[in-house]
Amino acid sequence: MKKGFWLRLALGTGFLLGLLLLARVLLTYNYVAGRLLIDHLGQRAGDYIAQAQNAVYSGNPENDRALQDILDEFLMERGDAVASIGIYDQLGAPLTFSGLQLSTSLDQSTLDEILISGSQRVIERVRVDDDVFLLVTTPFRSRMGAGPPGPPGEDWVPGRPRFLIAQIALYLSGASDAYAPLKRNLIISIAAATALLLSITVVVLRLRTYLHGQELEQQLALAGQVQRELLPDELPAVSDLEISAEFEPAQGVAGDYYDVFVMKDGRISLLLGDVSGKGIPAAIIMASLHGSIQATNLEPGSVSLSSRVTRLNQDLFARTPTDRFVTLVWSVYDPEYRTLEYLNAGHPAPILLRASDSGPALIERLDPSGPLLGAFNKSSYTQAEKQLKSGDLLVFYSDGLDEAENRNGEMYGEDRILEFVRSRAGESAEAVREAIVRDVLSFTEGAGLQDDLTLLVVRIP
Repeated sequence: MKKGFWLRLALGTGFLLGLLLLARVLLTYNYVAGRLLIDHLGQRAGDYIAQAQNAVYSGNPENDRALQDILDEFLMERGDAVASIGIYDQLGAPLTFSGLQLSTSLDQSTLDEILISGSQRVIERVRVDDDVFLLVTTPFRSRMGAGPPGPPGEDWVPGRPRFLIAQIALYLSGASDAYAPLKRNLIISIAAATALLLSITVVVLRLRTYLHGQELEQQLALAGQVQRELLPDELPAVSDLEISAEFEPAQGVAGDYYDVFVMKDGRISLLLGDVSGKGIPAAIIMASLHGSIQATNLEPGSVSLSSRVTRLNQDLFARTPTDRFVTLVWSVYDPEYRTLEYLNAGHPAPILLRASDSGPALIERLDPSGPLLGAFNKSSYTQAEKQLKSGDLLVFYSDGLDEAENRNGEMYGEDRILEFVRSRAGESAEAVREAIVRDVLSFTEGAGLQDDLTLLVVRIP
């Protein structure tokens, strides 16, 4: 009975955390498919209007026909992105127009607001048959054109630009394609979170059978398979790095996490983390951590590592139980300068084995520079940097390695890890990873792993 209670509690906790993960990814997808795309196109529309305005200034047309020729040439050069552009006077009457005719209207109150503010833009979607366009209305300065001169309520001085109205229509489909890879990854995350929730739901609905048979183990294996889908299927091929990873959960699912991905600015993110505890609750938090980290990849490359981890900590603090926390080391490698930025939030310090032409290889550590994640809301984190060179070796690992025990209760320990890594200087990342796994399994003498074991070995060729 007690066993059933704790299992129900663990499954209920896992289900709630899974819902939070699914909601988070859905919100991120809606943001990418909606607001982010609209903001991006709004900025591009502003750039196009500025280019058109410069073209009109340079051409200095003396009549509407000359203005029409300038707009036709402008549209011809940008026809793959711009569907139409029109210039209107302050009363909304068209002066000239080029491109696809769209059914739109300009009410006088909107025109007055745009002209008075001098900067407000009205953005709306317009559908024509199967095509969708983004229509942007904005002020436009010109030294010609019919209608009242200058902003409402102001006198016009000869030679001073008149305030007109410009409308530009952009193709929405082409811009949306640029976000297709990101949307595809988010859809995969949604599918994985949904599959994990369905797995837990099946376990809950058939809990009595699971407690007396092997189906629970099968469903946990399915959850473990879903969890593995969140980890990299293939490590990215980077010419300037050798990367090898090992992920061995102590149970069907794990609280360990690692990831390797190429950032928007071309640098390589290398992460390894560990959620407190084991089993389904730890695995759900791990999945939530994965979603949050992937969401930060939407941010520009200029956002610092410490800022990303600070927001990640606040997010985990708000969405995880008080007795749950995460240790994480996040490093970013720049292949152009061979520098490694890193931030260690309470995780076992990764090993940096320095290549040496003479004498024994030197060992440095990527020591913690901030507290563990999810424990305190206002924690601060400091990033550091290492300059790497050819032959340097990095070993990231979870505490399942140094805390692995043999049948006598003796732990593998950090000293053994350090000496073993030092003895493998000059070997490839894959060879070092395989040798460490063989050695720790030999040390445990078949006793099995008491905790999840994750390794990430990186070598600079």
